[in-house]
This record gives sequence, C-alpha cells and structure tokens, in this order.
Amino acid sequence: MRKALSWLVLLMLALYALAGCGAQPASRPNAGVPSEIAGSNQTGGVQIAFVYYDGRQETEVGQGVIKAIGRFSGEEGVTSGEYKATEDDFDSTLELAVKSGAKLVVMLGEEMAGDMERARWRYPNVNFILVDGTGQALLGANTVRLRAAVEQAGWLAGYAAVFEGYRELATFATDDPDEQRYALGFALGADAAAEELGLEAGQVRIRAVEGTGEEENTELRHRIERLAALGTELVFDTHSNSGISLLGYARLSGLRLVMVENPGNTETVLVTTGKDFQQGLYALLENWKASTFPGGQDVVTGAEETGVFLDVETAYFDLFSVADYETVLKTFDGGTVAVGINNELQAGEGELPRVDELPLKKLMVLLPAIPEETVYPASSAGPSGSIPVESSPAGADHAADIPSGGDAAGGDMGQGPQPESQPPEGSGGEAEPPPDAGRLGA
Repeated sequence: MRKALSWLVLLMLALYALAGCGAQPASRPNAGVPSEIAGSNQTGGVQIAFVYYDGRQETEVGQGVIKAIGRFSGEEGVTSGEYKATEDDFDSTLELAVKSGAKLVVMLGEEMAGDMERARWRYPNVNFILVDGTGQALLGANTVRLRAAVEQAGWLAGYAAVFEGYRELATFATDDPDEQRYALGFALGADAAAEELGLEAGQVRIRAVEGTGEEENTELRHRIERLAALGTELVFDTHSNSGISLLGYARLSGLRLVMVENPGNTETVLVTTGKDFQQGLYALLENWKASTFPGGQDVVTGAEETGVFLDVETAYFDLFSVADYETVLKTFDGGTVAVGINNELQAGEGELPRVDELPLKKLMVLLPAIPEETVYPASSAGPSGSIPVESSPAGADHAADIPSGGDAAGGDMGQGPQPESQPPEGSGGEAEPPPDAGRLGA
C-alpha cells in the first residue's frame, strides 16, 4: 500500500511539474498573434513590439498595423512580437517587451497617449510610434505620432454627397479634434462640389450640430426628428462608435447617413469613411531601420497614401460612381488639394476655425443649427409624439443671439456674431429669406 501511495505521489508531482513548465506570461511575444507578425524568427527576441489594448487589434485599423509590421518583418528580416495589455498592467507588459529586446514599440489609439508619454522617459533608448493618435500627448526625440488626415476623409464625403444630389446637410460633432476636422472637411468638400456643379450660392445648406449619434436614445431621437422636420436630407456623424439607435431613428425619419468606420452595410448609410495606416506606418519603420527616425514629429497620412478613404465598394451611390471617386482622388496627388484643406483649417494659435469662419463660396451655414423654438401639432402629446416643426411667431428672428466663444465645429458649437437674414449673393433679387438665418463662410 505504501509503495502504491509513493508511486501515486510521484505521479502527481510529475504532472504538476509539467503544468508549471507550460505556464507563460499572459503578455508574451506572439501570444495569439496573426501569422504576419508571428512568422519571423523569435530565437533572438523581438526588435519591434506591437503593444495594444485588447480589442483594438481586431479593428480594421488594428489589422492594418499588424499587416504593416508583418510585411516589414518579412521583407527586412526584423523580428517582431505582439503584446496585449490592459490599463492596469501596461507598465509590466511594456517592460516584458523591452526585456525581450524591443527597440521600437508601436502603440495604437489615443487612449495610449498617456502611456507613451510616460514610456518615453522610462526607456529613452527605445523608439515609440503612436498610431491613430489625435494630438494630446507631448512628443520627444524618441516618439512619433502617426495620425490620419481625417479632414480629407470629410472633404471626400461632403464632395460625394453634393454630387449625389443632397442639398440639405448636417454634421454631428463634439469638441474632439478629429470630429471637428471631419466636420470642417465635410463642409469644404460640399462647397467645392457645389462650385464645380455651378450651383447658386446658398443652394446647398449645412447645419453643424453639437453631439454624436451615441447619445441617449430620447435626446438622439428628438434631434433626428427635428432635423428631418427642418428639411435635412443627410447627416454626417463624425463619431466612430455610434450605434444602431442612430441608424434606426435616421431610417424612420427618412434621413441618410455618412458614418465613420461603420462596419454595417445598410441602405440608410450612404457611405462610410475609413482610415488605413499601412503605408504611413511602413514608411516610419523604414525610417527607423535607416536611423532616420523623425522623433518629436506629428506624421500625417492622407488620401494620397490611402491613409483615408471612402468605402465606395459598399456605398449606396446612384450618381457618384467609382470612376468619379478615382478622378477626385487624383486631385490629391501632389498635395495641392490636401495643402489647401489644411491651410483653410488654420485659424491662428493652433485652434481650428468655426464652420462659419471657413472661406466658403457656395455653402450656406445655418445658425443656429437647430432653432430652440419648436411647436408640435395639436394632436401631439409633446416631445414623444409627432415630429416637431419650426415655429414662426410673428416678428420672430430665427437667428437668435448666439453667444461668443464656442467650439470649432459650428452651428450649436459654432458661435459668433449675429448673421443678417439676407439671401446669399447670386441668388437674384429680393427673394424672401429662408426660415433660418445663414452665412456663406467668413
């Protein structure tokens, strides 16, 4: 019996030892890494580490980062590894990557901006690239921020919307810099299309609304209903995480949408904008290997490098064709259009302009974006009933005083001096002004 028990104990100890030998750190190199990164020889550790928060690697942007690192690793013979982190264990995960030999760390998303800012001091001999950052972290000699020129994506969307025949437009944006750039670019693109089509000044109008399609259902529904009642045809929601509520309310109200990085495929969404950092990141990896790492710089990738795009393959265009899209993309070659957009977004002291401060020639900016005064039909029990319509009390001026000092996206955010209720230049005669006061840029 004792001999049998002894053998049993020895067997249990052996099994325990085998289990212990198999244990690995949760954030080890190549843990669940797609083959593009895992394919390189890992015997000497890693030279490039991709560190991300769980879930980000599964997005289209994340997959683009993985492909760029994988292609570079295969072509240049550089080892690479992937490290999944959380906010709580980021420091230990990064330490593991550096101890594994990482000399370049690629990080993903603005949520890691603070992590990169701390890491650059802790590891001065390691270079860091923050992909898809929006500009909050301070950069140093060993850090680079790679961001997308989202204003160009907005420009393409606004241009396509007007060519497709939409004349009553709106944007949803908060004070987030990327959302503002999307919205401002959208206005510039719509204005460019209106001019190219020979439309009259004021024939295309835009309402710049503060907020996103991610907000509480009741508030979002009322906003969509009010925009529909005011004649809005299409809304560009610049927030990348808007959900199905926005889609449902837009469909019920007869509105079309332009959305950011929306994976859905529904006819309510006219077109989706996207970002792809593969070319931009690959170029930075080449700089790093050639010892020409552009430390301390913001590097921007735009339409010319396919850094931003419209997903025309899944779009519901009737008039704006793939050939039209390819033609307008050619105008970005050489940077003329891109530089023009960038120059028009410079308002001094690094701040973005309001939409009504843009040098618009044809597009009318409606202020306020959604008038405060609304009335409901007598049959309605209030906000939960029928769609509200704009009230027109005798002598009322829809261009109510707009306080100064607003944010950059215009409309509810875009604030400034009281505009006059006059027909735009070129509209001909003393036509009755529209129900909303507006302005044709700065």
